[in-house]
Amino acid sequence: MQMKSTGQVSSSLTTLARAVEEFRKLDPTIQAQSIATFLFIAQNEGCSTADVGEALGLSQASASRNVGVFLKERTIHGRAAAGHDLVTQSIDPLNRRRRIIKLTPKGRRVSESIQHVIGG
Repeated sequence: MQMKSTGQVSSSLTTLARAVEEFRKLDPTIQAQSIATFLFIAQNEGCSTADVGEALGLSQASASRNVGVFLKERTIHGRAAAGHDLVTQSIDPLNRRRRIIKLTPKGRRVSESIQHVIGG
């Protein structure tokens, strides 16, 4: 296994911190699970909530809650609340129990901004 130099590690951590800061611009209290959820969706557009949960090791409820953070509207403790409008959910015409998740135009802009920050 090849070890990274201290400078490489520091540079990687700085890049990660800048990427997290992009999310903090949207929501100063955003959680790491939610960030991971958005990044998975951005890389796997058209995935389902179950796909998110499976990939990230989340329960169905956790995956659904984390996806909900990025919808236009979400429910918190039974009350409607504004979301970030970065993703949409639609019913899969082939399996009505499955929700297909896609980025909104705003979600694409955020994804591109993150990619720019990390140099991708």
